[in-house]
Amino acid sequence: ALAAGFACALLCAQAFGPKVPIETKAARGKTEGAQFLQEWKFEEVNVNSGDKVFDVLFNQTLYDCIEPVKHIADKRGRCYDTIFARQHQCHALRKEEPPASCQRTVECLQGKTDEKPINPCEWLCTGGNSNQAWVKERCDKAAHDAMLWSGKCLDHGYEQKSFEALEDVNVLSQRCVDETTTTTTHVGSHFFCWALVVPWTNEVDLLLMQQKLKKGIFECDGHEIYSDREMHIGGITTVKVDTDLHCK
Repeated sequence: ALAAGFACALLCAQAFGPKVPIETKAARGKTEGAQFLQEWKFEEVNVNSGDKVFDVLFNQTLYDCIEPVKHIADKRGRCYDTIFARQHQCHALRKEEPPASCQRTVECLQGKTDEKPINPCEWLCTGGNSNQAWVKERCDKAAHDAMLWSGKCLDHGYEQKSFEALEDVNVLSQRCVDETTTTTTHVGSHFFCWALVVPWTNEVDLLLMQQKLKKGIFECDGHEIYSDREMHIGGITTVKVDTDLHCK
C-alpha cells in the first residue's frame, strides 16, 4: 500500500503538476546560433605582408565587405574568399616604384579594374630642348612625390602633401609647354589636361557643359578629373584625392 501511494503521488505530480516547456536540441541549437551571430565581431587578420599600409588596407577592406552582411554566414565567407584570393595580386602593386596609392590598393582588393595613374609630364614635356629637359626632370620628381604620398595613408598630413605635389606637377607641366621651342604642342595632339572639381559647387555642371561642347579639358588628347571623392561626371569616374576641399 505504501509503495502504491508513492507511485500514485509520482503519477499525479506528472499529470497535474506545473507544465515546464521542454527545450529540444534543435531549438537550443537555433537559439545558440542566433546568439553567436548577434555577438559575432570582426577580428583583424594577421596578413604579415611586411607592408604595414597594405596590412591595414587589407583588414579595412575585409571589414567593409563583412560588416553589412555579418549576420549571414555564407556571405561573410564569400568576403573572406574573394579578398584573400586578390591578396598577392594587390600586394604586388605596393611593390612598384612608387608603391600603389591607398585608393588604388583598396580598389584592387575590391576587384575593380586597375588603372595605373598617368604622368602628365610625359604628355607635355616633349620639346626635347635643354630648358624643357630641366623642367621635365623637376616635373617627374613632383609626379613621383605625389604618387608616393598618396600611398602613405598612415602618415599624418599625407593628403596635403600629395595635393601640394600635384599642384607642383600642374605648374611645372605648364612650364614644359612654355619652354617648348623645337616642337609645338597642339590641343588634340599631345596635350594632357586635368581639372580639380569641388563637388558641391557649379563646377560639376560646368564640366558637363564643356564635355557636351567638347571644350576645355575635353579638347585635349587625354584628360582626368580629380575630386575629394569618387563620383561620375558624364560617364567619367573622378580620381579621388585624399584632401579636404573646404576653405579654412
